[in-house]
Amino acid sequence: MMFTSGSEERVKLFHKLIADRRRELGITQRQLAEKIGLTSNEYIAQVEGGKREMHPERIPLVADALFLNRRKVVMLYLYEQTPTNNVYRALFGSELPNLNLKD
Repeated sequence: MMFTSGSEERVKLFHKLIADRRRELGITQRQLAEKIGLTSNEYIAQVEGGKREMHPERIPLVADALFLNRRKVVMLYLYEQTPTNNVYRALFGSELPNLNLKD
């Protein structure tokens, strides 16, 4: 799964990543929720639908549950959470690179 900056849909990449990867692995929203310590799939459904932002502390848990690289998933999340990317640039020095999030 490759992601690049500059896409008009960049804002929704994090949400799309969660949904697409979960489906790719063949697990339900409820199963993913249980893997990260939740009792209901509502939180996952809202995140995937772009109606809710994921709490930053849950991102490593979700990355692990979906067999994705934690650092790269956090980088994508941070990139999307800072509208001007100033925080991202301060930490990582450039625009979001192409990310193969499984590595």
